[in-house]
Amino acid sequence: MLRLEFTVDALKFLQNIERKHAGQIALRLLQLLAVPDAQDVRPLKGALREYRRATVGEYRIVFFVEGNLLRVVLIDRRNDDEVYKSLKRKR
Repeated sequence: MLRLEFTVDALKFLQNIERKHAGQIALRLLQLLAVPDAQDVRPLKGALREYRRATVGEYRIVFFVEGNLLRVVLIDRRNDDEVYKSLKRKR
């Protein structure tokens, strides 16, 4: 099984959302630890192709897998392309 690691931004986001949504995201992250290449996980395109995205409810989780580590880079609203713009700025 993979180890889970969060960036500071991802942790801050989780701390500032409703408990119900944080629980749904936590459950999805546990599923990703078991199967990071699940059927609904998609790789990003272009310069961000080393990252993957998964959705849970109205949120999008952006992460990558390196060795035995699943690193969550960003969590943000699903219907907003701002998550990708923010990811590009942080690289």
